[in-house]
Amino acid sequence: MKKHSSTTEWENNFRERIRKLMERDKISARDLSLALGYNEGYISRILKCRIDPSFKAMMDIILFFDMSPVEFFSEDDL
Repeated sequence: MKKHSSTTEWENNFRERIRKLMERDKISARDLSLALGYNEGYISRILKCRIDPSFKAMMDIILFFDMSPVEFFSEDDL
C-alpha cells in the first residue's frame, strides 16, 4: 500500500508548483493575484506560507495555468 504524504508536504509541493509555473510563464505573484481577481499580495502570502488558499483559489490558480488538477499535481517536471 502506498504511503500518503503529509499535509505539509502537499502544501509545499503546491507552492513550489505555483513558483515553477510563474517562472515558466514569466508572471509575478502580484500580476497573478490581480489576474485572478484577488488583492495584489494574495499569491505572495500563499508562497510565503502566511495563508493557505481556499479550494476556490486553488482551482482559480490551476485553471489560470490552463491545467487540470491531475496535470497540476502530477510529479512530472514542467
